[in-house]
Amino acid sequence: MILPIRVFGDPVLRAKTHLVSGPSEALEALLADMIETMRNARGVGLAAPQVGRSERVFLVDLAPMMDEMDEEERAQCPPQPMVLINPEIQWESQEEV
Repeated sequence: MILPIRVFGDPVLRAKTHLVSGPSEALEALLADMIETMRNARGVGLAAPQVGRSERVFLVDLAPMMDEMDEEERAQCPPQPMVLINPEIQWESQEEV
């Protein structure tokens, strides 16, 4: 199911997200809907808050860009789409862009 994408200014995008407790049918359904929504929007990434959910989940799909990669770069890419559940920042640069 294609979900509505929230845009800048929607309060859900600023709300704190909740940890996902583990695999479930509901999580599988959310991920399937998010993948369909992202592809329908011709995007390469989507986070749960962008579809109005407060779970700590996002996905990235590099497949549309893989044609531009050489064989070595493609070999280093994990299977697509990549689903990240409860991600944590392990390192942060002090550099500002």
